[in-house]
Amino acid sequence: MYDLSILIPTRNRPETAALVINGLLSLKFKHNIQIVVSDNSDTNELERIIDINNPNLDYKFINDKITFSENFDLGIKRCLGKYICAIGDDDYISSEIDLAIDYMDFKNIVSLSIQPAVSYFWGNVGKEGNILQISNTKCNIKKINVKNALHKLMNNGGQGYLDYAIPKIYHGIIRRDIVEKIVKKYGKLFDSLSPDIFSAYLLSQVIEYNYVTDYPFTIPGSSSKSASGKSINSKHVGNLEDAPHFRNWSNYIWDNNIPRFYSVETIWAESLIYAIKSIGAKDMIDYKCLYFLCYRGHPNFKKSIMNCANINSIPIKWKIKRYIYLVIKNAKRIVYRMRIIMGISDYYCEHGISDITSVNSIIYAKCILPKEMKNYE
Repeated sequence: MYDLSILIPTRNRPETAALVINGLLSLKFKHNIQIVVSDNSDTNELERIIDINNPNLDYKFINDKITFSENFDLGIKRCLGKYICAIGDDDYISSEIDLAIDYMDFKNIVSLSIQPAVSYFWGNVGKEGNILQISNTKCNIKKINVKNALHKLMNNGGQGYLDYAIPKIYHGIIRRDIVEKIVKKYGKLFDSLSPDIFSAYLLSQVIEYNYVTDYPFTIPGSSSKSASGKSINSKHVGNLEDAPHFRNWSNYIWDNNIPRFYSVETIWAESLIYAIKSIGAKDMIDYKCLYFLCYRGHPNFKKSIMNCANINSIPIKWKIKRYIYLVIKNAKRIVYRMRIIMGISDYYCEHGISDITSVNSIIYAKCILPKEMKNYE
């Protein structure tokens, strides 16, 4: 019996995946941890460079043409732990995750979302990599009404699902009986172009309260081939036909309400509406808000946005709101940097970290557990 299963779907990124998997297998956990790797790469190179005989590793090479969501779905079927957490193949897990399991057990919590106040940038991202950034060292935990959070998400055009703290299994911890309940009710937990968005919506249908913490029990990484890395390198926007999300989808039908270009906003919205349709729920997305957010972030695609919004020109108020947003954004960036220079910010940055497996000791030294969780140290 495993206490926690860590699911890692991967494809053609052995350079980061091997370091992450071997690193996790070397960590000393109090609880019994299962590492489940679902490898849909073109070759089984990863299998040859990881500790394949480790009893806590469940590795499977899937040499079939499947979608990203199907890779997630095949992997979660092999997760045997009481709790399940999914991460990317360039992310990591803190050895402190034992405390999260103890806390969830004691409080009978079914869902803990992790919005970590840290980010690791691999050496192949941006102008300068091998960096750990900690935006907040004094961490908190809070209880969220999921229905209210989902309502706010819909009013924001389906954007910023991390900000509204709905339940999530990707960089979150979900009790396995909840996953089984969803599979029994809806057939699967993962689907659509973005399995993390799809699963978060379905989880929101069966979970009443979600706990959210910014303590880095999981550590998000950004590498050159990941979505976050491409966003940093300005490669996460373009023509719809260039989106990697469509790989191995046959005759995918893009929703007519979503502007036809590739971006974070459109993929998130498309995946959300896909989830809504899949369970026959009422579509509550505020599309006017979505169209403005698409324009605010990607004015070069205004024709596609106008077509969806059924307008002949960009409204003046959109242009004004975008200008104000950019001014405020730049002002906040300046204030943030000034606070760092003046030493009145919790921000911490360390350069020259060889890879993500080396960050745990730094996080342990710098990040403070939420008060409510200290009794479980």
